[in-house]
Amino acid sequence: MRGYTLIETLIVIAVIGLLIGIALPSFSALVADNRRAATVNGLVTALNLARHASLTRSRPTRVCPDGGDRCSDDWADGWLAFVEPPDWNTGQPIPEPFVLYRFGAIHGTLTLASNRTAYRFRPFRARSTNGTMLVCPAGRPGRAVVIAPSGRVRTTAEMPRWAPESCT
Repeated sequence: MRGYTLIETLIVIAVIGLLIGIALPSFSALVADNRRAATVNGLVTALNLARHASLTRSRPTRVCPDGGDRCSDDWADGWLAFVEPPDWNTGQPIPEPFVLYRFGAIHGTLTLASNRTAYRFRPFRARSTNGTMLVCPAGRPGRAVVIAPSGRVRTTAEMPRWAPESCT
């Protein structure tokens, strides 16, 4: 007769279960770090694209939370970068041809905090609205995206004083 006994099969299953139990926490940390990196990269892309479009098109641009066809208040729903249409006021719908970039809603285990409701880039005078955005995965260190008054965007692991408890 050929094959495995029941005891041999149970031992192999127990060893596999033990290995999965050891590897799973490391894997979930890897997934959380990758989600954080993707979100930070999406923010940096939108901000740099808005800054560049402002300079090349000589028009103000804006990055704000995505509310469908207008800006909203919740960054967790995603964000959009757009060129401000002529005679456009905050709260008005944004025509689709003016949208430069749209990022979908962030994953549920991430939190996104900002000290501004929107970031505006201007081609002349003061270049941008300065501020900081924080991307924080649950139980993992966060990353800050810092926008300087010149419009320069950088990322850092240093958390500002106003950072929520969950992010430090």
